[in-house]
Amino acid sequence: MKASPSSILREPVETRAGDRILLRLADGTLHDAAVATAAGKTDTLTITPPVPANAWAAGAPENVIWRLYAAAKPPIRARVVSVEPLSAARYRLTAVDDVDAYYTG
Repeated sequence: MKASPSSILREPVETRAGDRILLRLADGTLHDAAVATAAGKTDTLTITPPVPANAWAAGAPENVIWRLYAAAKPPIRARVVSVEPLSAARYRLTAVDDVDAYYTG
């Protein structure tokens, strides 16, 4: 992804009307944005608001973790319990939901 309203992904994704994208930038901050790209398969997303221009100061765009989701079903907080390398650039993450009730007594 790059600092502009349009971000090019490595692989195409299927978008739906009303989708949102949540990005964890290289510096650890979260950026949540609406996807303005028309519904369908694409490798270019137009997002509002765009990723800030200074977002890449802490690392390359390749270090950004992102999650495309339907606005009606926002992502839940999860705890990663394992990471399995699949290739030099791909990994399988296994996670469990992480809710406050687990930590209160």
